Amino acid sequence: MAVVEAIATQYLEANASSVTFSTIPQTYEHLELRVSTHDTYDTTYDQIYIRFNGDTGSNYWYHYAEGYGSSENTSYGGATTAGRCSQSIGSWDGSDPGIPTSYYSSGIVTILDYANANKNTTVNGLSGLSYDTPSASARNSVWMGSSVWDNTAAITSITLLTTLGSGVFARGSVFNLYGWNSS
Repeated sequence: MAVVEAIATQYLEANASSVTFSTIPQTYEHLELRVSTHDTYDTTYDQIYIRFNGDTGSNYWYHYAEGYGSSENTSYGGATTAGRCSQSIGSWDGSDPGIPTSYYSSGIVTILDYANANKNTTVNGLSGLSYDTPSASARNSVWMGSSVWDNTAAITSITLLTTLGSGVFARGSVFNLYGWNSS
């Protein structure tokens, strides 16, 4: 039977360019982030990036696929300064006043074997968003992807940010970190 424990929660009382969980205990098999976000980037949605232990070097690789309406998009990248792990609803739908700040996207990010110093760290993410505004047609999107951190260090801190600094997480965004063990 799996045992899941809450480690930390961050609720943004003000806009923030990044969110960091530090001093992560090394007593779990895996970590899971659950996020509910809105950001200030001038687009309908934005990517959420992840960094470990303050590493801003080109040590991350990612791939993802997303579907929206009858369209799809896939992408991959290597030797980047952060991995991709989820998506966030943005602030602009093509006209003013844009997407209301009361709309949020949600995502689940799993960080496997984060304390294992014998392998690189793998991240899996799944997220979705939906909005319908008077000035734009409805948008429903599902996103899934994975990243790898090319480093065998145990994870002691996690930083999340949007579009590598172009937007910021909006007030009201919530980030929950959980640890889980198989028994």
